[in-house]
Amino acid sequence: MLVKLSLFVAGWLLLGCAASTESVAPVPKEKPVIKCELNVTGNYKTIVDGKWVTIPKPDAGEVVVTNLSTETIDIKSFHGPVGHLDLRVKDPKGDAVKTKALVNIFSPQTFQPEPYLLKPGQSETIPVSLLVMLPEEKRVAGTYKVKAVYTFNKKDYESAEVEVKWPGEKK
Repeated sequence: MLVKLSLFVAGWLLLGCAASTESVAPVPKEKPVIKCELNVTGNYKTIVDGKWVTIPKPDAGEVVVTNLSTETIDIKSFHGPVGHLDLRVKDPKGDAVKTKALVNIFSPQTFQPEPYLLKPGQSETIPVSLLVMLPEEKRVAGTYKVKAVYTFNKKDYESAEVEVKWPGEKK
Protein backbone atom coordinates (compact mmCIF):
# COMPACT_ATOMS: atom_id res chain seq x y z
CA MET A 1 0.00 0.00 0.00
CA LEU A 2 2.85 2.36 0.85
CA VAL A 3 4.47 1.65 -2.56
CA LYS A 4 1.19 2.45 -4.38
CA LEU A 5 0.80 5.67 -2.42
CA SER A 6 4.43 6.66 -3.20
CA LEU A 7 3.90 5.97 -6.92
CA PHE A 8 0.66 7.97 -6.85
CA VAL A 9 2.38 10.96 -5.19
CA ALA A 10 5.36 10.76 -7.58
CA GLY A 11 3.02 10.60 -10.60
CA TRP A 12 0.99 13.52 -9.28
CA LEU A 13 4.16 15.58 -8.81
CA LEU A 14 5.38 14.79 -12.31
CA LEU A 15 2.01 15.69 -13.78
CA GLY A 16 2.01 18.96 -11.79
CA CYS A 17 5.50 19.84 -13.00
CA ALA A 18 4.57 19.12 -16.61
CA ALA A 19 1.44 21.25 -16.33
CA SER A 20 3.31 24.14 -14.74
CA THR A 21 5.99 24.18 -17.46
CA GLU A 22 3.30 24.39 -20.11
CA SER A 23 1.90 27.54 -18.57
CA VAL A 24 5.35 29.14 -18.56
CA ALA A 25 5.90 28.85 -22.31
CA PRO A 26 8.33 31.38 -23.77
CA VAL A 27 6.75 34.61 -24.89
CA PRO A 28 6.95 34.95 -28.67
CA LYS A 29 9.33 37.66 -29.85
CA GLU A 30 7.83 40.82 -31.29
CA LYS A 31 8.33 41.31 -34.98
CA PRO A 32 10.72 44.17 -35.70
CA VAL A 33 9.02 47.38 -36.78
CA ILE A 34 12.09 48.94 -38.38
CA LYS A 35 14.89 47.59 -40.52
CA CYS A 36 18.12 49.59 -40.39
CA GLU A 37 20.73 49.12 -43.12
CA LEU A 38 24.07 50.88 -43.53
CA ASN A 39 25.93 51.21 -46.82
CA VAL A 40 29.30 52.74 -47.64
CA THR A 41 28.88 54.77 -50.84
CA GLY A 42 32.31 56.42 -51.03
CA ASN A 43 30.72 59.49 -52.62
CA TYR A 44 29.16 62.57 -51.13
CA LYS A 45 26.52 64.44 -53.16
CA THR A 46 26.12 68.16 -52.66
CA ILE A 47 25.02 71.24 -54.55
CA VAL A 48 27.74 73.56 -55.85
CA ASP A 49 26.76 76.64 -57.86
CA GLY A 50 23.23 75.30 -58.23
CA LYS A 51 24.30 71.91 -59.64
CA TRP A 52 24.53 68.52 -57.99
CA VAL A 53 28.13 67.31 -57.79
CA THR A 54 29.62 64.09 -56.48
CA ILE A 55 32.71 64.33 -54.31
CA PRO A 56 34.71 61.18 -53.49
CA LYS A 57 34.86 60.76 -49.72
CA PRO A 58 35.99 57.47 -48.12
CA ASP A 59 33.57 57.70 -45.19
CA ALA A 60 30.48 58.71 -47.18
CA GLY A 61 27.54 56.42 -46.61
CA GLU A 62 23.82 56.13 -46.22
CA VAL A 63 21.44 54.64 -43.72
CA VAL A 64 18.23 53.12 -45.05
CA VAL A 65 15.38 52.88 -42.54
CA THR A 66 12.45 50.72 -43.66
CA ASN A 67 9.03 50.29 -42.05
CA LEU A 68 8.51 46.52 -41.72
CA SER A 69 5.15 46.78 -39.98
CA THR A 70 1.70 46.65 -41.52
CA GLU A 71 0.86 50.09 -40.09
CA THR A 72 2.00 53.59 -40.96
CA ILE A 73 4.53 54.70 -38.32
CA ASP A 74 5.59 58.20 -37.32
CA ILE A 75 9.36 58.60 -36.90
CA LYS A 76 9.06 62.24 -35.87
CA SER A 77 11.73 64.10 -33.95
CA PHE A 78 13.06 67.63 -33.64
CA HIS A 79 15.59 66.77 -36.38
CA GLY A 80 13.47 64.75 -38.79
CA PRO A 81 14.35 61.09 -39.44
CA VAL A 82 18.02 61.61 -38.51
CA GLY A 83 17.00 62.45 -34.92
CA HIS A 84 16.76 58.74 -34.02
CA LEU A 85 20.01 57.71 -35.70
CA ASP A 86 23.34 57.05 -34.07
CA LEU A 87 26.62 55.62 -35.34
CA ARG A 88 28.84 53.26 -33.34
CA VAL A 89 32.48 53.16 -34.37
CA LYS A 90 35.35 50.73 -33.72
CA ASP A 91 38.88 51.93 -34.44
CA PRO A 92 41.40 49.99 -36.57
CA LYS A 93 42.46 48.05 -33.44
CA GLY A 94 38.84 46.90 -32.93
CA ASP A 95 38.21 49.04 -29.83
CA ALA A 96 34.90 50.85 -29.47
CA VAL A 97 35.36 54.61 -29.75
CA LYS A 98 33.32 56.67 -27.32
CA THR A 99 31.57 59.40 -29.28
CA LYS A 100 28.73 61.82 -28.73
CA ALA A 101 25.34 61.04 -30.23
CA LEU A 102 24.98 61.97 -33.89
CA VAL A 103 22.12 64.35 -33.10
CA ASN A 104 24.59 66.60 -31.22
CA ILE A 105 25.87 68.09 -34.48
CA PHE A 106 22.41 69.38 -35.42
CA SER A 107 20.64 72.35 -33.94
CA PRO A 108 16.91 71.81 -33.47
CA GLN A 109 15.08 72.42 -36.73
CA THR A 110 11.71 72.88 -35.06
CA PHE A 111 10.39 73.74 -31.63
CA GLN A 112 8.12 70.69 -31.64
CA PRO A 113 8.61 67.32 -33.28
CA GLU A 114 6.90 67.32 -36.65
CA PRO A 115 5.23 64.19 -38.00
CA TYR A 116 7.28 62.13 -40.42
CA LEU A 117 5.19 59.21 -41.64
CA LEU A 118 6.54 55.98 -43.13
CA LYS A 119 3.93 53.76 -44.78
CA PRO A 120 4.28 49.96 -44.62
CA GLY A 121 7.28 48.92 -46.70
CA GLN A 122 8.39 52.52 -47.25
CA SER A 123 12.06 53.47 -46.73
CA GLU A 124 13.86 56.66 -45.83
CA THR A 125 17.47 57.09 -46.99
CA ILE A 126 19.69 59.26 -44.80
CA PRO A 127 23.07 60.32 -46.25
CA VAL A 128 25.73 60.42 -43.56
CA SER A 129 29.46 60.76 -43.03
CA LEU A 130 30.30 57.52 -41.21
CA LEU A 131 33.20 58.94 -39.21
CA VAL A 132 31.64 62.35 -38.53
CA MET A 133 31.39 61.77 -34.76
CA LEU A 134 34.99 60.62 -34.47
CA PRO A 135 37.15 63.60 -33.47
CA GLU A 136 39.67 64.46 -36.21
CA GLU A 137 42.61 64.02 -33.82
CA LYS A 138 41.54 60.38 -33.29
CA ARG A 139 41.23 59.58 -37.00
CA VAL A 140 44.24 57.54 -38.01
CA ALA A 141 44.75 55.63 -41.23
CA GLY A 142 43.19 52.19 -41.14
CA THR A 143 39.97 50.25 -41.40
CA TYR A 144 37.18 51.28 -39.07
CA LYS A 145 34.02 49.29 -38.36
CA VAL A 146 30.79 51.23 -38.15
CA LYS A 147 27.20 50.26 -37.48
CA ALA A 148 24.07 52.36 -37.48
CA VAL A 149 21.62 52.20 -34.58
CA TYR A 150 18.12 53.56 -35.15
CA THR A 151 16.06 53.99 -31.98
CA PHE A 152 12.29 53.93 -32.37
CA ASN A 153 9.77 53.60 -29.53
CA LYS A 154 12.59 52.91 -27.06
CA LYS A 155 13.91 49.96 -29.11
CA ASP A 156 17.23 49.89 -30.93
CA TYR A 157 17.38 48.56 -34.47
CA GLU A 158 20.97 47.89 -35.55
CA SER A 159 22.49 47.54 -38.98
CA ALA A 160 25.21 45.09 -39.82
CA GLU A 161 28.71 46.42 -39.29
CA VAL A 162 30.44 47.87 -42.37
CA GLU A 163 34.12 48.60 -42.96
CA VAL A 164 35.33 52.09 -43.72
CA LYS A 165 38.87 52.34 -45.06
CA TRP A 166 40.26 55.69 -43.92
CA PRO A 167 43.42 56.78 -45.76
CA GLY A 168 44.39 59.35 -43.14
CA GLU A 169 44.62 63.08 -43.61
CA LYS A 170 46.81 64.51 -46.34
CA LYS A 171 49.41 66.81 -44.79
